[in-house]
Amino acid sequence: MPTTRKIAGKLARQTAEWREKLAGYTEEEFARKPGPAEWSAGQLYFHLTRGTENFHLHQIQKCINRNQAERGGKKTGKGRISLFFGRFPPIRISVPPSERYTPKQPDLAQMEEALIRLADSLQRISEAVSASDPEMKAEHPAFGFLNAAEWYHLISMHFDHHLSQRKRLNRFLGKK
Repeated sequence: MPTTRKIAGKLARQTAEWREKLAGYTEEEFARKPGPAEWSAGQLYFHLTRGTENFHLHQIQKCINRNQAERGGKKTGKGRISLFFGRFPPIRISVPPSERYTPKQPDLAQMEEALIRLADSLQRISEAVSASDPEMKAEHPAFGFLNAAEWYHLISMHFDHHLSQRKRLNRFLGKK
């Protein structure tokens, strides 16, 4: 697994790239969906930023705080394989539209602010991730028990995983 410092650098580049791509959308394009059960670019951005803030960073904080984490715990086979290769399987994951899982439609300004805030949070937490006890873990629903560094790496993997979705959306919108 890469060092936290390398992951922090990659996350900085990823959030900067997603921000750069954000500037290429109009509000109408940002909200346009290829189909009724598919997400818009705005929903994709919302999923990435809100999921990282409310799920990944929350789990990292549990590991860092120690009193909310568990000592030890094993990864699942999926977790071991994904972290070993540093990526999720290249499959499309689809869940039926629902109030719980379907991201809200943000506007461009909201996502600009969210990406700036997220980049700052990811940078600020990197030192605490580096200093954290690797035995303190929080459970991921599919990957089992992960420590703070693994959760941090998972954020970068999640951004990479959604690149193909962004490319599909951009093709649909007639963008490069």
